[in-house]
Amino acid sequence: MTFPEGCIARWSSRRGRLLGAVGLILLIAGGCSSDDGASEASAPQATGTPSESPAPTFDDVEDLVTYCRSGSEDDISDGYPDAAEYTGTGPHATAVFRRTPLNDAHSARHRLEDSSDYEDWLPESPEDTELLVCVGVGSRGSDSIDTCEYEESLSLVTHVGTGETEEYPLYEQTLEYTVYALRSGDVVESGEIPVGSGECPGSLISDATFQDISEVYTHADYGALDAAIEEVVTADAS
Repeated sequence: MTFPEGCIARWSSRRGRLLGAVGLILLIAGGCSSDDGASEASAPQATGTPSESPAPTFDDVEDLVTYCRSGSEDDISDGYPDAAEYTGTGPHATAVFRRTPLNDAHSARHRLEDSSDYEDWLPESPEDTELLVCVGVGSRGSDSIDTCEYEESLSLVTHVGTGETEEYPLYEQTLEYTVYALRSGDVVESGEIPVGSGECPGSLISDATFQDISEVYTHADYGALDAAIEEVVTADAS
């Protein structure tokens, strides 16, 4: 069972807050719905040589996230023929999607990076995009490196604590990134980003309606991630 982005079931700050059952009910009642109810047409029986799938069409840059999702119907190796050609000098119009869950009950989705670090490269449309960057979980340590404590809270607004605390083991987590030339689907660059400070996450978000948090993960070195992506984006096309 998958919940859409924005369905927050728990939030906490280190030595701070953890959203409890009351907040959970209010937040879920506030509009977290599933798209699973859409009807599906029966797939026709394949006969002879299968025909090529039509090229995907996208309305917005955000729609390119489908290429970063595991199990997506759209395969980045096929490329996006309508995209801009990756050529010439940098910087190149680039869409960066990042997925960084910080606990085992947070089904984080890839989100388009549009902060000041990336806005100068952000394309105006899918057709203007030269490079696509997918960032996700790389590896996780097998041994806990610390214990993180959080105080339960009933509100995301007031952060009033209940006095009850929860403790979770902390594990190291790295990130991996892959840069694609969107039109061709070719891999331009890839790499792994190491653990950052190794401190406990300042807050926790979980889809606690189907799974409780049992462990938390470190932040990666986001400065190193930004630098690695910038190096590719600003360089001449390879």
